[in-house]
Amino acid sequence: MKKISEQTDILNIKLKLGGKTYQSKLYKELSIGSNINEDIIKQPGTFAWYAVLMSLAKKFFDEKKSEKKQTYAKLDKFYRGEEGRLDRITDKSVDQAIERDKKFIASCQEVIEAEFNYNLMYSAVESFKQKKDMLVTLASNMRAEYGSNMTILTKESKEAIRNGKSKSKSKNKG
Repeated sequence: MKKISEQTDILNIKLKLGGKTYQSKLYKELSIGSNINEDIIKQPGTFAWYAVLMSLAKKFFDEKKSEKKQTYAKLDKFYRGEEGRLDRITDKSVDQAIERDKKFIASCQEVIEAEFNYNLMYSAVESFKQKKDMLVTLASNMRAEYGSNMTILTKESKEAIRNGKSKSKSKNKG
């Protein structure tokens, strides 16, 4: 079993899309801290950021697939022409020549990388959906536990509770 620190390293995302690089610490962003209210407030904005990154990654992936098709078509034309220098021009020999071509191999690698990035962002967005569900469940459980009489304590009230004083000021939320 891997240590937590090793597991979190794979969740440090560095995503390159076109000329821009996006970085995030997904493990930290997905964790739920002791202040659930803060997590509930941050969730929509963080989700939106990852959803936009997922859309950008999908667009980049689609562009790379298109470029791969264009590369294939250009190489097909080249190998079927006189410059291709194939002994015998058959569909199979042209396909084999294209698959060995450095330009086509590089294009395939770009598609693989773009697909990986898209799948990574898709998984991140799905994880944030699960976090949202967990936050809703936790908030619901807190409401059930404290009833409809949930109060927001002032700083003075929290300090008084810590010091064991019974008089506390609170703002009723309801």
